Amino acid sequence: MPTSILDYAPITEKFLAHWLQVEAKTGKPLLLKDDTSHAELAALKSRLSTVQLENIAQENTRQIAQEARDHALAKLHPLFKQARTSLKGQVARVPGAKAIPTLLPTGTDPQKYLQAARDLADLWGRVNALDPRKNVGVALPLTIPILSGEATLSVSDAQYIAAIDDYALAVQALVMARSAEELGKGVRDGLHKQVKAKLLLYPAAARGVLAEGDPLRATIPTLTGG
Repeated sequence: MPTSILDYAPITEKFLAHWLQVEAKTGKPLLLKDDTSHAELAALKSRLSTVQLENIAQENTRQIAQEARDHALAKLHPLFKQARTSLKGQVARVPGAKAIPTLLPTGTDPQKYLQAARDLADLWGRVNALDPRKNVGVALPLTIPILSGEATLSVSDAQYIAAIDDYALAVQALVMARSAEELGKGVRDGLHKQVKAKLLLYPAAARGVLAEGDPLRATIPTLTGG
């Protein structure tokens, strides 16, 4: 079975333990072909372990941010849908308003969704700015009905805009969390390559200083791949 990246920290510990046994047997420091010492590999292993723990935290942060984004979208979407329905009959009253923004699916690119939601907020604001004396059939400022449990709430344009802002912030937080997670994985992968390269050099280095028949030769750790 190929060696997983996550296995490299504990596997490296086995190499380091054997390395110390070899140095104790020979009475002198063992260096790899690239002049890496035991202390240098131990420091790399420690750094890899630290980064792997950071990766877990970064993944958790991204998951939390994703849940917050989904929650904000679930709150905004019904408002967007109802606002379109409530505003459809008012478009003709607004000078220059040719069409109501399209209700986009929740899986749409967040920036496109936000733009459509904001366009609707702009239209809502223009409806609220109508002269009540010339629009006696419209209750201004306009509110929209939203069902909450068994009660019907009246939602204002300010509340709708607040929901848009909450979603925008959640989207940005998720972008940042994903970026941090990818950066962390990049650091981890770079350290993994360094550690792997040194572990591959160790068997030859150990055999080079151990006599034929030495029991430590039979216990030299090796990688199985990965």
